[in-house]
Amino acid sequence: NQYAPMTGVQPLREAIAGKTADLYGYKPDANSEVTITAGATEALYAAITALVRPGDEVICFDPSYDSYAPAVELSGGVVKRIALQPPSFRVDWQAFSALLSD
Repeated sequence: NQYAPMTGVQPLREAIAGKTADLYGYKPDANSEVTITAGATEALYAAITALVRPGDEVICFDPSYDSYAPAVELSGGVVKRIALQPPSFRVDWQAFSALLSD
Protein backbone atom coordinates (compact mmCIF):
# COMPACT_ATOMS: atom_id res chain seq x y z
CA ASN A 1 0.00 0.00 0.00
CA GLN A 2 2.75 2.40 -0.94
CA TYR A 3 3.10 4.67 -3.94
CA ALA A 4 5.99 4.15 -6.33
CA PRO A 5 8.84 6.69 -6.17
CA MET A 6 7.91 9.97 -7.90
CA THR A 7 10.73 9.58 -10.43
CA GLY A 8 9.92 5.91 -11.11
CA VAL A 9 11.39 2.70 -9.77
CA GLN A 10 15.18 2.48 -9.76
CA PRO A 11 15.56 -0.67 -11.94
CA LEU A 12 13.43 0.89 -14.70
CA ARG A 13 15.38 4.17 -14.62
CA GLU A 14 18.65 2.22 -14.79
CA ALA A 15 17.39 0.13 -17.72
CA ILE A 16 16.41 3.30 -19.60
CA ALA A 17 19.82 4.85 -18.91
CA GLY A 18 21.49 1.69 -20.24
CA LYS A 19 19.35 1.61 -23.37
CA THR A 20 20.04 5.29 -23.98
CA ALA A 21 23.77 4.54 -23.74
CA ASP A 22 23.43 1.65 -26.22
CA LEU A 23 21.40 3.67 -28.72
CA TYR A 24 22.99 7.12 -28.47
CA GLY A 25 26.38 6.68 -26.81
CA TYR A 26 25.41 8.76 -23.79
CA LYS A 27 24.44 7.26 -20.44
CA PRO A 28 22.33 9.64 -18.38
CA ASP A 29 22.50 9.46 -14.61
CA ALA A 30 19.56 7.25 -13.61
CA ASN A 31 19.11 9.19 -10.36
CA SER A 32 19.14 12.75 -11.65
CA GLU A 33 18.48 12.61 -15.42
CA VAL A 34 15.78 9.95 -15.87
CA THR A 35 12.17 10.38 -14.78
CA ILE A 36 9.33 7.97 -15.49
CA THR A 37 5.94 9.44 -16.38
CA ALA A 38 2.54 7.93 -17.04
CA GLY A 39 2.74 8.98 -20.69
CA ALA A 40 3.94 11.55 -23.20
CA THR A 41 1.43 14.22 -22.18
CA GLU A 42 2.56 14.08 -18.56
CA ALA A 43 6.20 14.22 -19.63
CA LEU A 44 5.58 17.21 -21.91
CA TYR A 45 3.62 18.99 -19.19
CA ALA A 46 6.42 18.40 -16.68
CA ALA A 47 9.05 19.72 -19.10
CA ILE A 48 7.02 22.78 -20.09
CA THR A 49 6.14 23.71 -16.51
CA ALA A 50 9.78 23.27 -15.49
CA LEU A 51 10.98 25.71 -18.14
CA VAL A 52 8.23 28.26 -18.83
CA ARG A 53 7.76 31.14 -16.39
CA PRO A 54 5.08 33.87 -16.28
CA GLY A 55 5.43 36.18 -19.25
CA ASP A 56 7.67 33.84 -21.26
CA GLU A 57 6.72 33.68 -24.91
CA VAL A 58 6.56 30.27 -26.56
CA ILE A 59 6.20 29.74 -30.30
CA CYS A 60 4.01 26.80 -31.30
CA PHE A 61 4.18 25.49 -34.83
CA ASP A 62 0.65 24.56 -35.91
CA PRO A 63 -0.59 21.99 -36.35
CA SER A 64 0.86 20.97 -33.02
CA TYR A 65 0.08 18.56 -30.23
CA ASP A 66 -2.96 19.85 -28.38
CA SER A 67 -1.39 19.84 -24.92
CA TYR A 68 1.43 22.32 -25.68
CA ALA A 69 -0.58 25.55 -25.53
CA PRO A 70 -2.56 24.73 -22.36
CA ALA A 71 0.62 23.74 -20.52
CA VAL A 72 2.31 26.98 -21.56
CA GLU A 73 -0.72 29.03 -20.51
CA LEU A 74 -1.06 27.22 -17.15
CA SER A 75 2.58 28.14 -16.52
CA GLY A 76 1.81 31.80 -17.18
CA GLY A 77 3.44 31.81 -20.60
CA VAL A 78 2.16 33.47 -23.74
CA VAL A 79 1.57 31.26 -26.76
CA LYS A 80 2.49 32.65 -30.15
CA ARG A 81 1.45 30.56 -33.13
CA ILE A 82 2.89 30.08 -36.56
CA ALA A 83 0.93 28.08 -39.11
CA LEU A 84 2.75 25.48 -41.16
CA GLN A 85 1.14 25.33 -44.58
CA PRO A 86 0.46 22.11 -46.47
CA PRO A 87 1.68 20.30 -48.40
CA SER A 88 5.27 20.91 -47.23
CA PHE A 89 4.56 22.16 -43.66
CA ARG A 90 7.85 24.07 -43.77
CA VAL A 91 8.67 26.87 -41.38
CA ASP A 92 8.39 30.40 -42.75
CA TRP A 93 11.48 31.76 -41.02
CA GLN A 94 10.57 35.38 -41.76
CA ALA A 95 7.23 34.88 -39.98
CA PHE A 96 9.13 33.16 -37.16
CA SER A 97 11.52 36.12 -36.86
CA ALA A 98 8.57 38.50 -36.73
CA LEU A 99 7.23 36.66 -33.66
CA LEU A 100 10.48 37.03 -31.71
CA SER A 101 10.64 39.75 -29.09
CA ASP A 102 13.20 40.96 -26.61
